[in-house]
Amino acid sequence: MKPCYLLLASLFLVGTGCVDSKVTRARIDSEPTKEAVVKTIGDVSTIGNAVPIPVSGVGLVVGLDGNGGSAPPGIYRSMLEDYLKKKGFDNVRDILESPNHSMVMLTSVIPPGSRKDDMLDIQVTLPEGSKTKSLRGGHLELCYLMTYETQQNVRQMMASNPDAKAAGNNRLLQGDKLIYAEGPLAAPNLDKNDPEAEWKTAWVWAGGKLQASNCFHVLMNPDQQRYAVTQEAANRINEVFHGQGEDRVAVAKTKDTIIIAVPSIYRLNVPHFLRVLRNIPLDSRQLTNNYKQTWEDQLKEPATTVAAALRLEAMGQDSIPILKTGLESTYPLVRFAAAEALCYLGYAGAADELGKLTEEHPSMQAYALTALASLNEAACYYKLQDLLASTIPEVRYGAFRALREQDPNQEIIRGTKLNKSFYLHKVALNSLPMVHLLNDKRSEVVLFGDTPALIAPFSFAIGTELTVSAKVEDNTVTINRFSVKHGNQVEQCPLNLEAIIRTMAGMGAGYSEVVQLVKLADKTHCLNCKLAVQALPKSLRIQELGESGKNDPTLKTEAELMQKAQSKGEGTALFDNSSKSKEVTKK
Repeated sequence: MKPCYLLLASLFLVGTGCVDSKVTRARIDSEPTKEAVVKTIGDVSTIGNAVPIPVSGVGLVVGLDGNGGSAPPGIYRSMLEDYLKKKGFDNVRDILESPNHSMVMLTSVIPPGSRKDDMLDIQVTLPEGSKTKSLRGGHLELCYLMTYETQQNVRQMMASNPDAKAAGNNRLLQGDKLIYAEGPLAAPNLDKNDPEAEWKTAWVWAGGKLQASNCFHVLMNPDQQRYAVTQEAANRINEVFHGQGEDRVAVAKTKDTIIIAVPSIYRLNVPHFLRVLRNIPLDSRQLTNNYKQTWEDQLKEPATTVAAALRLEAMGQDSIPILKTGLESTYPLVRFAAAEALCYLGYAGAADELGKLTEEHPSMQAYALTALASLNEAACYYKLQDLLASTIPEVRYGAFRALREQDPNQEIIRGTKLNKSFYLHKVALNSLPMVHLLNDKRSEVVLFGDTPALIAPFSFAIGTELTVSAKVEDNTVTINRFSVKHGNQVEQCPLNLEAIIRTMAGMGAGYSEVVQLVKLADKTHCLNCKLAVQALPKSLRIQELGESGKNDPTLKTEAELMQKAQSKGEGTALFDNSSKSKEVTKK
């Protein structure tokens, strides 16, 4: 692991105004008429602090069942020793020499706009010289990740300051502790990972808790850097987002910088929030009837509807009556632009239209589901519940993830954690059965509909210790575990997949073994339903969606556009498709 991180990155989190990056103004704007020319936040500023902050650390993985190894000597071992001593451990040497433990290196990235207490993914790797054979089955003990920099790089940054002095060595400098992390390790990519292979890298999905918000900055242009102007801009931002029940979104920190906290309703679609923010009119007195009428007219035209909806959303609650007229359009893009804006403005009456568009138009799936997930209202909840029974895998799983984002503890989607390793969910009873697996982001199995089950006969070797088998006309499955260390076990259960997975987990199986079983059953036609792997909702880039309104107002060529976009992995944070693979088998 190379210590190449910014020493001063933590300053971005406390709003000091130190910024080394800017986001140019949104490209989705259309050319307004003279009546529509009103100066906006985007006309007098740029967005700063939009660079992800890399963080890293050193940690201890336990539970490796003899596959661990002695921590190699060096600076990272010394750091881990110091941490363990501060935690009150007396036998630090024994801990780091144990074959059941491993010292590991940790990395993560804090996205711009992140909120305090957000959960982030942690990548786990082995340090150079590690004797660890495999990280499989391990658990990361509580540790922290922070910013780092080398003293040599700091000296280079200080070179322009003749009064600054630095030491002559190149030691590692530590910044702030920005993430606390712990949790079970998951395979790096279960689509390619053989459960029998040695794990040299792993992930702790959503295992890191952010300790401070990483706020955006609105940086006033040089000719606008006056306290009165900056405060007025902050007031206008707060006026627009006040109707959503938030505390102050904007704080004028200095004469040239406004600190921006992303409102909770926009947390899953930060790029959309930034587009709305930049379109907020500076002077509410300029929001005349003519101005509103201009954007209402443009809302009704597919060629301008995306930009118009942003302008109207940026006016706040007063635009709701105008946006509601867009729901009656014969053009799907107009209905989408209006419904999405209404949802972010807190109007739950747009839920039905968003649900309909999700099923009928793949180019809008991710955006529509994200909007439904963002508004915690009964209408959105019931619409997402209906979509769980869809026949489209991406819609079904997308609705599940949206509901989980609304409230992971609600009974309809609440799962069970098995073997301290993965989650099992059973949803959408009385609908067509389907099984969904993830390659990354979260170790989970989602069983949709009526009793996904295996079809006898079959005999599968799973991992290094398990066999799962059933003979012709058997009503039960026999699961054997052959282990030198833990002895032999034999269990029987019904053919339904839920019972099999629970029994396997009770015998020590992890997520990779369950994934292997389901994929083998599907490959050999022993699964009674459709299997979907990484079936995430689709979308176009918002700019491409806007362009489609000009070139294809009725979206006749939507399938062709989606084919081009699929390789780009476009979407929202809720459906971040870091793994491009997707499998859906038909039954």
